Amino acid sequence: MSRNIKIIHFLEATLFTEAFINSFEKTSSNVTFYIINNGALHHHYMDKPNVKLFDTSNHVRRLSIIQSINETNTQVAFFHVLNAVKMDIILSLRKDIRKIWCLWGNDFYDTNYYYPFNLYEKHNLAFFEKDKSILRKIYNKPEVKTFIFNILKNINSKGIKSTLLTKLNNHFAVDRYMFIKKNIDYISYIVPKEKEILSKIFPGKVFCHLYSDPNLPQFHHIKNNKGDSAEGNNILLAHSAAETNNHLDCIEILKSCNLSTQKIISPLSYGGSKEYIDEVIRRGKEYFGDRFIPLTERLPLAQYSEVLSSCSVAMMNQRRQQAGGNLFHLIGSGIKVYLNTENGFYDYFIDNGIKVFDINNFQNNFDTNENLEMNNQKLRELYSEQHFQNEINISLQNL
Repeated sequence: MSRNIKIIHFLEATLFTEAFINSFEKTSSNVTFYIINNGALHHHYMDKPNVKLFDTSNHVRRLSIIQSINETNTQVAFFHVLNAVKMDIILSLRKDIRKIWCLWGNDFYDTNYYYPFNLYEKHNLAFFEKDKSILRKIYNKPEVKTFIFNILKNINSKGIKSTLLTKLNNHFAVDRYMFIKKNIDYISYIVPKEKEILSKIFPGKVFCHLYSDPNLPQFHHIKNNKGDSAEGNNILLAHSAAETNNHLDCIEILKSCNLSTQKIISPLSYGGSKEYIDEVIRRGKEYFGDRFIPLTERLPLAQYSEVLSSCSVAMMNQRRQQAGGNLFHLIGSGIKVYLNTENGFYDYFIDNGIKVFDINNFQNNFDTNENLEMNNQKLRELYSEQHFQNEINISLQNL
C-alpha cells in the first residue's frame, strides 16, 4: 500500500505522545492525529496543522469530526490503547476504514480473562490475599476466571440474552472480546510474546509491530551515552508503585544478599494503592533501614536520570510487558538489568543480543562485572529510525 494513503491516529496526551507523533507522521504524507481529552490542551505539538483536539466533552464538535472522517477518503485508523472512548469512536467510523489496535499493556493485561496470566509473584500475591476467603482466593485465580469467561462465551454464541448475562459479559470482558473480534482488523504488539498470546485468543487476526519507536524521550539519553558501564553502586527497585512490579518479592531476594553499603532506591510516586505503597516502605525500612530510599514524589526526567546514574543494578520484576521506556534508559545507561523471565521483554532483548539477566539468579550475583558495552549499540540498532520505518513499511504493505 502506498505511503500517501490517508491515515488517522487516536491517542491521549501522555509523556510519549509527542514522540509517537514525530515518528508516525513520517509514515504517510497524509496523516492526522486526534488527541483525546476532556477540555483544552496546552502542548506545543497541538500547534501542528495535522494535530487536532478530540474533545470528549464537546458532543457537537465530536460528531462533526467523526462526520468529516467518514466523508473523506480515510483508509486506516490507529487506536493507541483500546479503551471505552476509542471503542465508541470505532463504532462511529465507516466499516471499510481499517482499524488497528496499538496495544500498550494495560489495555490487554488488565483484562486478562481471555488468557490465564498470573501477574503476581509469591509474596505480592500473599499480600493481596491475606484477608481473602478460600472461595475468593480460588475465584481470583486467572485460570478460574478464564474458565468462567469461556463458559460465558459459549452461552453468548447460542444467542441467549438476559440482564444478568449482560452484567457478567461486562465483568468478565466478554463484550470487549467480542468487540475486538468483530471490529478490529489488525493488532499491533510491543513484544513478540504478545503476538503469540493474542494469536491464540484471536486466531485469524493480522498482527504488526509498530512500537520500535526511536523518538521516545528515553532515547535522547541513550544516543548521547557511549555505552560505558554504570558508575553508581546503588540498586534500583522497579520504576513505579504499580503492584505488578512485585516489590515485596524483590525485597525478599534482597534480604538474603550481602549489600554492604548499597542503597535501594524505589520509585513509588505513582501506580499503586496507598496500602500497597505503605507496605513496601514498611518492609523496606524494616529490613534495610535508612539504606531503603522510597521516592514518593514524581521527578522530572533530567532529575530522575541523575538518580538512575547512582545505580549499577536494576530489579524489574514484572511478569508482563511493562516499563519499556524505563528499560531502554537503564540498559542504554550501562546498568545491569534483572528481569522476570515471564516478561516479554526478556526474550525479546536476549534474542536481539541485548544482555539482561534472570531475576531468579540475583542472589549473590548482583555485581556488575559483566561486559555490557554492546548493550547500548544493540539497543540503538533495535530501536533505530531505520528499523522503525522498515516495520512501518512492512505493515503498510500488509494492510
